Amino acid sequence: MTAAEQRGHTIADLVRSVGRLVILSVGILLTLQVIFVNINTLLTGFGILSLAVSFGAQSMVKDFLAGFFILFENQFVVGDVIEAAGKSGTVEHMTLRAVMLRDFKGCCTSSRTATWTR
Repeated sequence: MTAAEQRGHTIADLVRSVGRLVILSVGILLTLQVIFVNINTLLTGFGILSLAVSFGAQSMVKDFLAGFFILFENQFVVGDVIEAAGKSGTVEHMTLRAVMLRDFKGCCTSSRTATWTR
């Protein structure tokens, strides 16, 4: 598999997971609109709640940003052999937040992307 095909598979998996999340969110909102007629107060409450949660989720945002820049800079893709944070192996699965490595002994290891330093 060429590097371009590997990058395409990695980005396709990412787009697929984000698409599922968007479709699920829109479906839930439309269902709630049918049930409650007016969901403005519900959306306002969710906005305030998400603001409160975002202060506690700063490490998750760091993970997402690090994962985005790994993909954007084409540092590695699924199928590459890498060494990061003292662990080495083949990239089995990759999301914006975490990377799953399979080492040369066959063990799987998952690691958050923001914990890696250069």
